[in-house]
Amino acid sequence: MKRYAFFDESGRINRLYTGPEQEVHLQHTGKFLEVGEEVIDDTHYVDLHSDFDPIIRGKIPLSAEYIDDGLAVVFPSLPAGTRAEVQGLELISDGEPTIIEFDVPGTYEVQFYPPPQWRDEVLEVTVG
Repeated sequence: MKRYAFFDESGRINRLYTGPEQEVHLQHTGKFLEVGEEVIDDTHYVDLHSDFDPIIRGKIPLSAEYIDDGLAVVFPSLPAGTRAEVQGLELISDGEPTIIEFDVPGTYEVQFYPPPQWRDEVLEVTVG
């Protein structure tokens, strides 16, 4: 049996499938690559910008370092297109410093969903 990664136009792996080669087209109508057992969607993506055919690469750890600024946190280096979610609020980074402001001091969980070449991350921040 072979293993395949189905991916979207950004290179994000949406699904992994193990099965006969003749059935791979029945499982998904989009783009796919044959992959090894070590490939999982949390740690790998498809590089569509290589000089050759698309290639599987390991994701880069996200640098979600922040600066505490009273009731706000500043993330100076999130990649453009990173979605940050906290308590139902969603922000999209444009590559400039991303600021999240809070009304009440406390500890909050921020979830980051960056472009495919970076790993998703969850971070606790304390403000106030």
